[in-house]
Amino acid sequence: LILDLMNALLVPTSKYHHKESTNKKRIVKTSISDARKSFLNQVALMNDLHTSIQIEIDNAYKEKKTLQPLICVVGADFQIAKDFYVYYFNTYYKFSSIIRAVDICFKIFQVFNLKYSIQSILVWTFIQHYFYNIHCESDVTPVSTSTLVAQSLYFEHIKILFLPNDLTLLNNAVC
Repeated sequence: LILDLMNALLVPTSKYHHKESTNKKRIVKTSISDARKSFLNQVALMNDLHTSIQIEIDNAYKEKKTLQPLICVVGADFQIAKDFYVYYFNTYYKFSSIIRAVDICFKIFQVFNLKYSIQSILVWTFIQHYFYNIHCESDVTPVSTSTLVAQSLYFEHIKILFLPNDLTLLNNAVC
């Protein structure tokens, strides 16, 4: 539930160009809903997940972009969800917990040197800075992310569960 609300805490400030069917470009401000969908896809049934991902792929294709790795939750709500996936490159990777799904999704971004989706860049940057302590010169770090990292002592108990022991190697290799 906390991960789903991250986009409301870190209100998206990004803007991107959208090409309309009339070939006109317009600037679109990212909404909280757009940011949430680019970070976490929550559906009630597995069949809905395949349909939802296909819609995202079609939208990305129209925009001439690629669909970035995506965390997927299958369940009517977060309290009873038992299936967690990471979708990347036409493959669904299944995990037993949302924490593990976020961890692997983040590592996919890092290992393949992928850029975070413009819509959810604030949430991924927060995860990168707070949970993994990775700071790069190219990071987009608005005040809201910096403030949340500085005030995140409340989340200290989550950090212990989230960080695997082998992050030192990843820290040194990323930037």
